[in-house]
Order: sequence, then structure tokens, then C-alpha cells
Amino acid sequence: MDPHVDEGAPRAEAPDAGRAAQAMDDLAAALESETEALAARRYDGLDHSAARKETLLEACQRETEGFAAPDVMDRLDPTVGAALRRAADRLRKASRDNAQALIVNRDASRRVVDMIVETAREAQQGPSSYTAHGRQGSGRRDAAVSLRLNQTL
Repeated sequence: MDPHVDEGAPRAEAPDAGRAAQAMDDLAAALESETEALAARRYDGLDHSAARKETLLEACQRETEGFAAPDVMDRLDPTVGAALRRAADRLRKASRDNAQALIVNRDASRRVVDMIVETAREAQQGPSSYTAHGRQGSGRRDAAVSLRLNQTL
């Protein structure tokens, strides 16, 4: 009997490598799907994607927390350990790729907004209108500002 162990305390459940690998694969698949949508500029449904990623991340954290102890991986069957490492590698790659796609899309959105703001600013600062008699008008610009954005941003 170990004097440091409380016999009445609930025992920690052993981590389940299969569930942990599945949780990592599910999250990686969601990240990969979102990355593909961002690359194809398909933005519909991304709000649902963010909620799903959050749910899957919570499940992944819950299923993998038992593997934080240094000796847990050493005690696994080598085949199971290898499957768990593959799932972790896939998740790391999917996370990196997704982060990069989000950054690229955020930066492109910022450039578009900056272009719109600059175009509007230039339109407001441009020369005022002239009347039919050649006099400078009130400075009020009634004409609409025409704006064309490069779709490849």
C-alpha cells in the first residue's frame, strides 16, 4: 500500500489512444476542409466551420490530455503509438496550413478595405464641380464614385 495514494480517491482513467487519434483526425479534417474552402474563396459556411472547429478542439483536448505524462507514450503498443503520432503530425500540418490560409485571407481583406477607403478619400478630395456658367460649384459631389476591384486579391 502506497502512503501517497488516497485509496478513496477516484482513479484517473487511462487515456484511450484510439479515441485520441480519432479526435485529432476529426479536427485535422475540419481544418483541411476550411483551408480548401479559403483557398477556393468559398466563404459561405465559415461561421459554422469556426463553431465546429471549437467543438472538435475541445474534444481533442479532452481526449489527448492523458498523454501529457512523459511515460504514457512509452507504455503504448508500438503500433498504437505510431498511429497516435501520425494523427498528431497530420493535425500539426493541418493547423499550420489553416493558420497560413487565414492570414492570407485576412491580409487580402485588409488590402481590399484599404483600397475602398483610399478611393473614397480621393473622391472626396477631388476637384469640386463647375456650374454650366464655368463657375466653381458648391463643392458638393453628386456623382457616384465608380469602383472596380481586382478579384485576384
